[in-house]
Amino acid sequence: SFSGSVAVSLAAQLGERCKALIIAASFCRSPRWLLRAGEFALPFIPFRYMPLAIMQTLLFGTASPTLRKNFEQVWHSLTQSVIVSRLQLLANLDCTECLRSVAGPVLYLQAQQDLLVPAAIGQRLRRYCPQMTLQPLPGPHGILQRYPEESWREISRWLLLHHC
Repeated sequence: SFSGSVAVSLAAQLGERCKALIIAASFCRSPRWLLRAGEFALPFIPFRYMPLAIMQTLLFGTASPTLRKNFEQVWHSLTQSVIVSRLQLLANLDCTECLRSVAGPVLYLQAQQDLLVPAAIGQRLRRYCPQMTLQPLPGPHGILQRYPEESWREISRWLLLHHC
């Protein structure tokens, strides 16, 4: 999701050289006002000790043991300072003007059971990018990880439709 804003920024920099942009369960401005309001407290929250089961459920819903194990390994590799700095970046993120400048076709895979990025985000993004195709898919925030085959089917269908 956070990488969507990176992709939007890169697409804006590339201009006409960017032939298409695909983002999934993403945003261009922090999706939660509470994160922005509570940014000052982030360094004091012990993220490393949060129950993994809650985070895994928020991200993936009911996930396979392999996906849960992979997430656990990645989570344990992150330091508190890395987690806090990423959340601070997220709290202050705004690349909506970059999205406005993307000229090519854009696909937004919208996870319908996303507990982190509200469905309304996709509609808001379309205000900045009217050529964006909103494609709802059943699944949680980590739609690409949880349902890779279904996601790829939609992506490949869209790419063919747009001759990319």
